[in-house]
Amino acid sequence: MDDVARIADRLIVFNHGSIRFDGTPEEVFSNPKELSDIGLSVPAPTQIASALREQGVEIEGSVYTTEQLLAALLKLKRRSDAMLKDITLGQYFPGDTVAHRLDPRTKLLLVIIYIVGLFNANGWASYAFVILITALSMAISKIKPKSALKGLKPLVIIIILTAVLNIFYTGGTPIIEGWIITWEGIARPL
Repeated sequence: MDDVARIADRLIVFNHGSIRFDGTPEEVFSNPKELSDIGLSVPAPTQIASALREQGVEIEGSVYTTEQLLAALLKLKRRSDAMLKDITLGQYFPGDTVAHRLDPRTKLLLVIIYIVGLFNANGWASYAFVILITALSMAISKIKPKSALKGLKPLVIIIILTAVLNIFYTGGTPIIEGWIITWEGIARPL
């Protein structure tokens, strides 16, 4: 079928004496299950694309030639590269500062202490302390605030989702009797 997909402009598929499909390779091969049911296979690139789609990979368009599969995978790679270039969280920033010269084990220990402090922050004073430590760390390592904020951009959706979930699922005193939204649920994300 790979050769048919590359060469043919039009395909006519017969099944028990009647025409089952009539159209371009793209139209015919976009029905892999139906073709399989009548005993025909689809081109290998179509099988690979279908298997990837079943695994949740977003491959766009019809794929029935090796060239189309390669183009779809390259497009997918470019899209993921574009997404990853915006994520600066955890990436190395080159520099020659005290923070850069620290032993990696020391940096790892300080990051663990910071994360524990961040997750245990409860109230304005502890949040202010975490923000102060973050600002001092950025100043010591000479990371520009613009770079740090750019790294947080992908997390905005997660932060908003978490805030909305807190509004609806935090117990407490309802704002209006019978509602599931509570005063504590509104205060928690803030």
